[in-house]
Amino acid sequence: MSENVRQFVSKLVSAEALDSAKDFCLANGKSLAAATGAAVALLYAARAYYRVYRLPPGPLGLPILGRLPWLDLKHLEESQEKMRHQYGGIYSYRMGSRLMIVVSSYELLKEMLSEDVFSGRQLPPAAQRTAQDCGILFVEGRVWSEQRRVSLRVLRDFGFARTESVEFINEEICILMEKLEQQPTEVKVIDHFNALTNSVIAMLVFGRRYANEDKRYEKFLENSKFLFDVGLLSELPFLFPYLSKLLSLLPMTRKIVKTVQDIQTFIEEEITKREALISSDADAEGTCLCDAYIIERRNAEAKGDFETFKKFQLVRVSMELFVAGTDTTAKTLEWLMIHMAAFPEAQDNVQAEIHQVAGTERQPQLSDKAQLHYTQAVIDESMRFASLAPNAISHRAIKDTYFRGYLIPADAAIVPFLYGLHRNSKYWKRPHTFYPGHFLTEDGRYAPSKMLEPFCVGKRACPGESLAKLEIFLTFTAIMQRYRVRFSRDYETKVDDILRGVCGLARDAGENRLDFVRL
Repeated sequence: MSENVRQFVSKLVSAEALDSAKDFCLANGKSLAAATGAAVALLYAARAYYRVYRLPPGPLGLPILGRLPWLDLKHLEESQEKMRHQYGGIYSYRMGSRLMIVVSSYELLKEMLSEDVFSGRQLPPAAQRTAQDCGILFVEGRVWSEQRRVSLRVLRDFGFARTESVEFINEEICILMEKLEQQPTEVKVIDHFNALTNSVIAMLVFGRRYANEDKRYEKFLENSKFLFDVGLLSELPFLFPYLSKLLSLLPMTRKIVKTVQDIQTFIEEEITKREALISSDADAEGTCLCDAYIIERRNAEAKGDFETFKKFQLVRVSMELFVAGTDTTAKTLEWLMIHMAAFPEAQDNVQAEIHQVAGTERQPQLSDKAQLHYTQAVIDESMRFASLAPNAISHRAIKDTYFRGYLIPADAAIVPFLYGLHRNSKYWKRPHTFYPGHFLTEDGRYAPSKMLEPFCVGKRACPGESLAKLEIFLTFTAIMQRYRVRFSRDYETKVDDILRGVCGLARDAGENRLDFVRL
C-alpha cells in the first residue's frame, strides 16, 4: 500500500471521523432503524406480491383462514365450481394457510400430473409417524415408484385377470340377492354394498372370507369406515401445519391415530397367520396379495434386500386397499341405484338391454359386456354425474416450478378437481343433466370418453381401478336383471336433496332408502 493511500485511510478512520459518525448515528438512530425496517418490509412485501402475482388467478382470503369463511364445506364442490367459472381451468386460493392450486381442465390435468415435480404427497406429522414412509397413496419418490410397480403386478396376478376373482365376486352377489329377497323394502343399500366390497377385498388381500360373527373383523371394518367418513376434520393439520402440534392433542386427532394403529395391528396379525401357512420353498405359490408379498419378501431377503418388501409395507398397502377400495366402490354402486330410481327411463332401457343379451334366467357375465352398450354408458354417466371423488387426493409440488407461465410454489397442494372436469360444458353436451348419450355414438354403440376420470389421472391414478370396475359391472347388471329400483315412500319427495348429496372426502348421496321390486 503506497504512503498516500495509507494517509488517506488514516484520515477516514481518524478519531475525529469516528466521533462524527458516532454522533450522527446517535442523533439519527431511530430514523435509520425505521428506514431500514421499512426498506426490509417493502422488499418482503414486493417479493410476496411478486409471488402472488405469478400464481394462477384466484380470490383473496383472510390471514390464517384464507377462503374458509366463504366455502360451503358440506358442498365444497359447489363453491369450487363457482370459482372455476370465474377463474378458469386452473386457479389458486388459500384454504386455511395452505395454498391450493385447483386444476379441472383435462388438458392441464394430463400435462401437469404426468410430471414428476408434481407427483409429491404431503402428510401431517402425526400421519407420517403412523405411515413410516410406507404404502402407495401417501409416499413419493423412489419408494412410491417401486411399491406401485410391485403392487400393480401383484394386483394384476391376484385381482384383475383371474377367473377365481370373478367367481368370488359372483358368489358375493348371490349373497346380496338373498338379502334383497328377504328384505326388499326400505333398504339402506350402502350397507349391503359395503359388505360385498369388503368381502371381495378381504379375499384379495387375505385369501379368506370372514364369518359374520367375527368380532375382530367387524371392528376392523368399523375402523376402516371411520377413517373414510371422518371427512374434513382429518384435513385440519394439513390446512394449518403450524398448529400441527396443538391439533395433535385434540381428542379427534388422537382417535384418528389410534384407529390407524388398530387397523395396522389387525393387518399385521393376519399377515403373521399367512406367513405360517406358506411354504418356505423357493417355488412356493400364493393365493392372495399377502402371500405374493410374503414370497417376494423372502426372495428379496435371500438376495440381501431387506427394504423393498418389508412387512410394514404390506401392512400399509393392505390398509389402503381396504380404506380406499371398499367404500368408494360401494358408494359408486349406491349412486347407480339412486340414479336408476331418479331416472326411470334410463332404468327401463338398461333392463331391456340386459334381458335381450343375457335373458332373465342366467346371471349376466363379463363376456356379455361388449354387447351391453347402453348399460356401460349408464355406468359411466352415473360416475360422471355423481363425481364421487370431487377432489382427488391432492399432489404436492416438490419444488418451486413454473407451469404454463404460473408459479407453482414448493409444497403447494395441487388439487385435481374432477367434479369441475365432469361438469364442464366444453367436454359434455349436457353437463348438468343425467344423459347416457354422453357415452354413446349416434347408432347407439358404447363410446368411452377420455374426459371421464372418476379415479383421477396421471401417474397417481388409482391402482385398483380395474377391480372396482369389475365389481361395479357384475353387481349392477345382476341387480338390474332381477329388480326394479325405486325410492321408498318416505323418500320420494327428497330426491333433489339425495342427488345433491354431501361432500366430505367423498361426495356421498343424501340419506335414502330404496325398494327393490322383483321383475
